[in-house]
Amino acid sequence: MSVRIKPMYWSQNKQKRVLVSIFIFLGMFLFLAQWGAKYAVKDFLARKTPPHLELNYTDLSVSAFSGTIDFDGLSLEVKNRDSLQVHTFLKSESLELEGLSYLQLLFNNTISLDAVVLQQPKLKYYPYNYFPTKKAKSKGVVSLLKTISIEKLDIKDGSFHIMKDAPDSLQVSITNYDFTFYGGITDPKLITQKIPLEYDSYDLSATEIFADLGKYETLKVANLTTSENEFQLNDVNLSSKYGKEELSKHLTIERDYVQLQIPEVKLGNLAFGFEKNRFEIAAKSLKFKRPTVEIYRDKLVADDMRIKPLYGKLLRDMPLTIAVDQLKIENGLLTYEEKVDEQQEAGKLSFEELNAELNYISNREDAKDINIAATTKLMGQADFKLDWRFNANDNADAFTVSGVLLNLKATELNPFLEPNLRTRAKGSVDEMYFTVSGNSFSSQGDMKMKYHDFKFNVLDKDRLKINKVLTVIGNIFVNDGSKTEADGFRYGTMEVQRESNKSFYNYLWLNIRDGMISTLTGNGKKEN
Repeated sequence: MSVRIKPMYWSQNKQKRVLVSIFIFLGMFLFLAQWGAKYAVKDFLARKTPPHLELNYTDLSVSAFSGTIDFDGLSLEVKNRDSLQVHTFLKSESLELEGLSYLQLLFNNTISLDAVVLQQPKLKYYPYNYFPTKKAKSKGVVSLLKTISIEKLDIKDGSFHIMKDAPDSLQVSITNYDFTFYGGITDPKLITQKIPLEYDSYDLSATEIFADLGKYETLKVANLTTSENEFQLNDVNLSSKYGKEELSKHLTIERDYVQLQIPEVKLGNLAFGFEKNRFEIAAKSLKFKRPTVEIYRDKLVADDMRIKPLYGKLLRDMPLTIAVDQLKIENGLLTYEEKVDEQQEAGKLSFEELNAELNYISNREDAKDINIAATTKLMGQADFKLDWRFNANDNADAFTVSGVLLNLKATELNPFLEPNLRTRAKGSVDEMYFTVSGNSFSSQGDMKMKYHDFKFNVLDKDRLKINKVLTVIGNIFVNDGSKTEADGFRYGTMEVQRESNKSFYNYLWLNIRDGMISTLTGNGKKEN
C-alpha cells in the first residue's frame, strides 16, 4: 500500500484561492450592502415624505457600517396641506446623520442618532402664504410612526428670515447663527405638540438680529449668546423709523418718538414652555446695563383718546405668562421732551444715573406684589427716589407710590417749564416727600416740603418777557417757604381723578402737581 503525498505548492495555491474568494465575497457584500443601504434610504424618502414636503438633494452617500448618511445640496419646501402652496424654504450646503443605531431601529422602533450636522442652512418663511389646516387638532409639520432620538444636533453658520408682506420685505431676520442642542427626542405624540420635542440643553450664538415692530419702530440686536445659565444680548437698539419732525407727518394721533439703546442685557436661568396650554417665559434675573432712552412727544398732534390700561391690567391681559424674579437697571439715562408750541423748542427733562430694582414681575395666578425701587438724579443734580408697589392680579389695579426729592434748584427745571408751561421758577427745594395710594379711577395722598425763596415768574405768550401782572397775582398765593411748621416743613394733600386716556406717569404727575399746589398755596399745616 502506498500513500500519495500532495505537493506543498498545491496547498498554498488553494489557500490563496480561498482568501481571494473571501475577499471577493466580502467586497461584493460591502458593495451590495452600501448599494442596498443607499437604495433603502432613497426608497424610504420617496415613500414616506408627505405630499406637502418636497425634499431634493444633489448627492447622497451612505456608510452602512458606521450608520452615516450624507446629503449634499439639500433643499426642502414646506407647503400647505390643502393648497400645496409653498410657505417655507430651506436650503443647506449639507446634512450629515451620524451613528445610526440598527439595534434601536430593529428592536425599539427608534431612530437613534449620535449627531445631526446641518451646514449653512438658509431658512425663509412667508407667513402670508401659510394657511393652516381646518382640522381642529394639529398634525404637526410631519406625522411620525417612530421615536427619533438625537444625541446632538449641530447647526452651523445658519441664517433665518421671516418675510413680512412681500418677497423683499423682512419681518424678522438673523443674519448668522450657530445652534446646538443635546439629548433631543420626539415621537408620534410629541410631534403634534406646540413644542414638538424634548431636550437636555442647548447653546446658541447669533449676530445681526432684526425685527420690524410695525409701522413706526424697529428692533436690532448686534449679537446674542447663551451659556449654561445665562442669556446675553449686546447692543440692543429699539428706534423709530422716522426722525422727530418726520414722524409727526405720518401720524393722525400722537405717538412717542423713541430711541432706546442698551449695550448689554443679561437673563439668568431663562426657561420657557407651555403650562396649561399657555406659553410661559420665566427667568431668575434680568439686567439692563447702561440703557439710554430718548422720548419725544409732539403735543401738536391730536391726542390719542384710547383708554390706557395701568400696568397691572397690561400684565393680566398678556397672551402669555411671564415670571421674572428680579429685574435690574444699572446706570441708565432717560430724557423726555415735549413740544407744545410750533415756535418754541421742546421742553426737556432728564433722569441721569438711573438705577432700579424690580422684584416679582409676574402675571401668574399666585403672583406676589411687584415691588419697584428706583433712584436717579433729576436734571443731573437733584436726588430722586421712587418706591412703587402693585399686584398684576388685582382687578382694581390698586397701587402705592412714595417718593423723595432732595436738593433741587428750581432753575434746573426751567428748560422744561418755560416752553411747556410758560413759567420760570427760582428758589430751592431742600426736601420733598410724598405718598400716593390709588387705583384705576382715583387716588389720594399727602406731601411735605422744606424749601426756601421759591417764586414763579409767568411769561408772555412769546416766552421772551415776564408777565408782571400774572406773576404778582400768582405769587400772592404761593408761600416762598418762610412760613413752616416747627420742623421746617410745609404740608399738603392730593386728590386726583384719573384721566383714563393718559398714561400712568401722567397720573402720577397729576398727583405730584396737586400735592405741590396744596403745599405751596395752602396753610401748610399737617393734618391730624
